[in-house]
Amino acid sequence: MKEYNASEVFTDTKMGGEEDPRVYYRTLYSCPKCGGEVSFNKNNFLDHAGNTTSKYGDVFKDATIKRFQSFLEFECPGCQSKTRVNYFVG
Repeated sequence: MKEYNASEVFTDTKMGGEEDPRVYYRTLYSCPKCGGEVSFNKNNFLDHAGNTTSKYGDVFKDATIKRFQSFLEFECPGCQSKTRVNYFVG
């Protein structure tokens, strides 16, 4: 399992803040293996806040989220790599 810093794979790593709440704010994930892209908005991360169960079973059994409170998992649309994003909801 390879780990990446969020700034290496996302166009932005902080959502919300001072932005106008009427703006549909998004961040783009780019797969480091194939370049496939997935777009996320703030609600995608809020919907998975406090997540404790992996949808991919043993794929992430050795992963730790002790420093984080939430994670979101998905497959890359290009190469189908299973990906987990650990994050804080603040």
